[in-house]
Amino acid sequence: MKCLTSKEMTQIDLTAMKDYNMPGDMLMENAGRSIVAQIEPDIVKRDQIVVVAGPGNNGGDGFVVARELYNRGYRVKLIQTVPNEKITGDANKHFTILKKFGVPIVTSMSEAEHELKSATLVIDALFGTGYVGPMHEPIQSYVDLMNQILAPIYSIDVPSGVSEDVDSMTVAVKATKTLIIEAPKVTAYIETTAPYYGEKTIVSIGLPYAAFHSISRTVWLAPQVQTSLMPRQQFGHKGTYGHVLLVGGNVAMPGAVQLSALGAVKSGAGLVSVMTDEATWPYLQLPYEVMRTSVDYIMNKDFLSKYQVIAFGMGLGIDDQKERMLHQLLEQDVPLLIDADGLTLLGRDLRRLEGRNSPTVLTPHPKEFAMLSGHSVAAIKVNPFSVTKSFAKKHGVFLILKGANTIITSPRGEQIVNTTGNSGLSKGGSGDLLSGICSVRMMQDKPLLSSLANGVFLHGAACDFAIKQAYTPYDVTPTDVAGMLGEAFRTFIE
Repeated sequence: MKCLTSKEMTQIDLTAMKDYNMPGDMLMENAGRSIVAQIEPDIVKRDQIVVVAGPGNNGGDGFVVARELYNRGYRVKLIQTVPNEKITGDANKHFTILKKFGVPIVTSMSEAEHELKSATLVIDALFGTGYVGPMHEPIQSYVDLMNQILAPIYSIDVPSGVSEDVDSMTVAVKATKTLIIEAPKVTAYIETTAPYYGEKTIVSIGLPYAAFHSISRTVWLAPQVQTSLMPRQQFGHKGTYGHVLLVGGNVAMPGAVQLSALGAVKSGAGLVSVMTDEATWPYLQLPYEVMRTSVDYIMNKDFLSKYQVIAFGMGLGIDDQKERMLHQLLEQDVPLLIDADGLTLLGRDLRRLEGRNSPTVLTPHPKEFAMLSGHSVAAIKVNPFSVTKSFAKKHGVFLILKGANTIITSPRGEQIVNTTGNSGLSKGGSGDLLSGICSVRMMQDKPLLSSLANGVFLHGAACDFAIKQAYTPYDVTPTDVAGMLGEAFRTFIE
């Protein structure tokens, strides 16, 4: 499933109209009817339904919804928020039809307030993806009224007032559910705008699938995992599934690399080795399946070449020796995942990434990415897709920006959004576990972008299973999540 910006959605609509001879008023009709099909299971004939419509295409969808519900015998009223002359184009065609059907229309603010307070369901059709604030009167008052009522609000495509230009937003509808046209928009996954969406449902309106081919941003779902997850082979052996080296841990934080090792073992690695300094070994309680490797071998290129993936930085500590270790690994022709303290060391000189022949994967949370990129955390949170894409392309890296909806970006600018996981992952050690999981998927799944998306998906899914079956977001630990990885994998083998 693709994920779109407002400009991309507009271009797809134009492509459908120009190249596929699909008139705009037909697309509007399709949208309205498909939305009604989604709404109808939630309503009964005695419900009082109010459609709040704006002047543009989103309002046009609302006109079709109001007309179609009214024609099916539901109690519907339309709140017209702008004068007739401001309703133009395809929207005006459907507004004219709506009036001929006799749908009751409310035009005064006082009457609108009364109808909204009496409603059992409100349909928000004020503005769509093209909206850019700030919001002006009287529209802002309609939004304020909607946000004050107790009835559920279903927004069409995006909650009115939500914009990719977050700085311009003044007010937006707080939807109970958003009926998203054809594909989710990026604002559904941005921290500052996602909460307005409520529950999300995709509504197909018949746009040509080929029109989406140029979009390089994808929401990663179970079918994508199913097709890209490496199957276990009947005659496979430990060499088939790869040998990963995890470099990390120190006396103060031995558990970080321990969790990475647990994640790697539980994710199907053929062999797992941990490299740390001698002082840390007494504090580690590694799984029996994990091998120990001396940090003295970090300078031995022949020794390091036997690993299919190396992960570096989890609880490692920061000093000049560790920085030299990173520099040595960056010179190796082996895929390298850099996390935690490794990112801090890398941030001292990003030029070290230049000339790398093998893939480099960086796994920052927003604060770490702020250190690497020079952007503020606030700027990253309001514009995560753009800043990660720019950084990944500039430095030739795969980037996993961790968050509620983790974004994975390739050096070519392709992006994947993850939707699994919950607040139980907001704990120290979750990222270390993820590094171990992703390291294994890097060895087994192809292409690399898909392998990283699979790792993030499975990590989140394991926590979802943990909350569903045994824990709460309060008490679940990364170790508990590791124990649920089997349930996540089982989804794709049964």
